[in-house]
Amino acid sequence: MPEPKVFISYAREDQDVAERIYTDLKESGIQVWIDKHSLLPGQNWKLEIEKAIRESTYFLALLSFNSLSKKGYVQKELRKALDILDEMPDTEIFLIPVRLDNCETSHPRLAEIHRVDLFPTYDEGFDKILEVLKSNRNELSKKDLASSVNIDREPITPSKNLYFPQYTSFQKDLNQLIQQAASDFADIKGKELTNFPNGSTSYASNFSFEYSTNNIVWQRNNSKWYFTCSFCKNTSLQQAKAIFAERVKEIKPLLSNEWKFEEREQPNYLNKIEFEAIKRYNTLRIRVTVVAYDNGNNTQVDFTLEQS
Repeated sequence: MPEPKVFISYAREDQDVAERIYTDLKESGIQVWIDKHSLLPGQNWKLEIEKAIRESTYFLALLSFNSLSKKGYVQKELRKALDILDEMPDTEIFLIPVRLDNCETSHPRLAEIHRVDLFPTYDEGFDKILEVLKSNRNELSKKDLASSVNIDREPITPSKNLYFPQYTSFQKDLNQLIQQAASDFADIKGKELTNFPNGSTSYASNFSFEYSTNNIVWQRNNSKWYFTCSFCKNTSLQQAKAIFAERVKEIKPLLSNEWKFEEREQPNYLNKIEFEAIKRYNTLRIRVTVVAYDNGNNTQVDFTLEQS
């Protein structure tokens, strides 16, 4: 049974109570992400925090006079969580406001969400949080079961070379990448620049999907920038087609009806299958391609998001 993953957002002045919540949740069998214990030396803490928020099942926003009056990264974490919440169905629980004192938020979106108080009695408030987290385990399990018996999906043979992210994780990551495209992917370009004789330029990307490889930001001859990666390499054509279909299913619901889609197959020596989404009134293109080299013996799934 899948366990919920909880992100704790707090002001430094409230670290003691944040630590108490972290410890109590861990002892209750809940996976918890908190910067003090989850960040590793040498990691880019901004990227790791954003990744942890995207991959979390729940976001605990610890609200106090300290956090609501403080400028800094705690406000950015909250905005990120609200952006993710906007992508979810209205009935979905993701952001849980947790008041540590008698503070009041002026944020209209946050004020709409029912809160839990850890004062004057901590235990009573914590039990309510735990009730939400544990009651939704069953819903997560039901979703996984429904997914596993979906007869429309082509069965995938287990392979150490075939990995792909869960449905919600990929959609959250793709939405972030689409936003990055508007600024030439400036925030995800690595430090090392590579120039090629044909005039192309590339950076290793600081962004990646779960299990994606060869994550690179490119530019052709001083034109538009684009991002590429691969989801599996050296696998069978059947497996690659299955992951291709999965990516297409995940992309389509994320895009509005202002996008037009095209799927085409090129049964040439590369055995290429390609899906393309083009926004009618914007310069953005999403392309997912299955490339089967050598008659399917060396297949991979390539993903590209580009300005065009």
